[in-house]
Amino acid sequence: MFYTVLKGLVLAAGEGSRLRPFTFSRPKHLIPLLGKPMIRYAIDDLVSSGVRDIGVVVGYFKDLIKEFLGEGSDDYRLSYITQEKRLSIAHAIYLSIEEGYIDRPFIVYLGDNILSGGVKNY
Repeated sequence: MFYTVLKGLVLAAGEGSRLRPFTFSRPKHLIPLLGKPMIRYAIDDLVSSGVRDIGVVVGYFKDLIKEFLGEGSDDYRLSYITQEKRLSIAHAIYLSIEEGYIDRPFIVYLGDNILSGGVKNY
């Protein structure tokens, strides 16, 4: 059973239009940076901070992200929320609440961000 005080919510639905032509064939969240896809930094940071239940908001190339990340591991579980129309960050959070994923305190992590100190101390 996975339980943590906080749930994680990783936002990875965007098209990455400013990174074209790289994002014509894959989502920006899967573009490698220092040897691993950007979204991996967000997931790893949340897990190292004790978050074990992580929702990933997907949209653009959602199947590639789901295939890459899978269901999680023995250390954490992943759930997916689809944002068909990328309207805003607030909209992604709203969808996560509407679909019943967000049911307790949570932390939002942008899937294309890398935080030098992580989120553990916040």
